Amino acid sequence: MPSEILKEEIAKARSEFQQNKSSDIPDDKAFSYVLLTYFFDVENFDDKYDCVTDGANDGGVDFLYFNDEESKLFICQSKYTENISYGDIRNEFDKICDTINNFRKSHTGAYNENLKRTLQNFLDRLPDDELDNIEIAFFTSADIKDT
Repeated sequence: MPSEILKEEIAKARSEFQQNKSSDIPDDKAFSYVLLTYFFDVENFDDKYDCVTDGANDGGVDFLYFNDEESKLFICQSKYTENISYGDIRNEFDKICDTINNFRKSHTGAYNENLKRTLQNFLDRLPDDELDNIEIAFFTSADIKDT
């Protein structure tokens, strides 16, 4: 069960989105905005908006972050849920790895426009040893209870 603090931050993210885009987002998408704020120190709404790729045909990528100082790309999946299994998490990592491989081969037709634009932009900014500079992160609000 998500904590009250997390629920408050989700509500703040939804409110910020409503103020900036005059529409609403579900809690699971707002979770990505909270993570960008607190884990990656992204304060500007437009910067967060550009990083969130969650939606249909997102290849398992809910949001991206590029650290300019380290030339490092963070590819992130976020699950705002009460329950999740290790198998679910493994499947999400597999999906993200498939997405990265498809982008490296220029097989991007199946992905949403926001993911294509943002991920390709960040991949283009990586140095030549790109695989060492990509980190995949999985965030969840769930208690993981599988053994």
